[in-house]
Amino acid sequence: MFASMVFRAKVIDPRMSGNPMDERKFDRFKGDLSKTLDAIEKVYLKDTAYLHSNNISIADILGICELMQPFGAGVDVTNGRPVLKAWMKRVKEALQPHFDDAHTFLYRVEDQFGIPSKSRL
Repeated sequence: MFASMVFRAKVIDPRMSGNPMDERKFDRFKGDLSKTLDAIEKVYLKDTAYLHSNNISIADILGICELMQPFGAGVDVTNGRPVLKAWMKRVKEALQPHFDDAHTFLYRVEDQFGIPSKSRL
């Protein structure tokens, strides 16, 4: 989905290598992610509340976990995407309190690097 690559390009790679973030790579991954988000909204969430149907499934759990990663890099995947934002809210609410427990590390990354916590909708 490219969401993990956005996080990796901005957060992990620079810290592991000691080099500045590769802006071209980061922009490429963000562009690829945007195309994926378009498909999620226009195809998978077009007529249903969740990715597969009107009931939450493993696809939703895997999807939201992937899409949470860019938040740790300060990238709000829901910006300008009300359908995606509503879906993420539904999934998070359905999975609480386990959702927040599972994303404790991501929330710490946001806090450590001073990234606004937009992931905690």
